Amino acid sequence: MIQLTRLDGKEIFLNIANIQWIETLPDTTITILSGARIIVREKIEDILSKMDERIKHENSLQLKENEESNLNRHEIYSQMTENI
Repeated sequence: MIQLTRLDGKEIFLNIANIQWIETLPDTTITILSGARIIVREKIEDILSKMDERIKHENSLQLKENEESNLNRHEIYSQMTENI
C-alpha cells in the first residue's frame, strides 16, 4: 500500500494492485479496478515513485523470505542425512 493525500487533506492508503490507471484531469485522478475514482494532491511522477519504492520493498521482503526458507531446507536436509 502507498500513502496518498486527498484534495481535502485526508490521508489514504491505496493498494497498488487495485490501480487501473492514473491521469491528470487537471488534478491527479486514480481509477481503481472497481471503477471508483480517487482525486489526490500528489503528482503522477510522485505516485509512480511511491509505487516503485513499494514494489522494491515487497521484492526485498520476498527475497529475504526465500533465503530464510532455503536455509531452513538446508538444516532439514542436514538433519535427515545425520539420521540415516
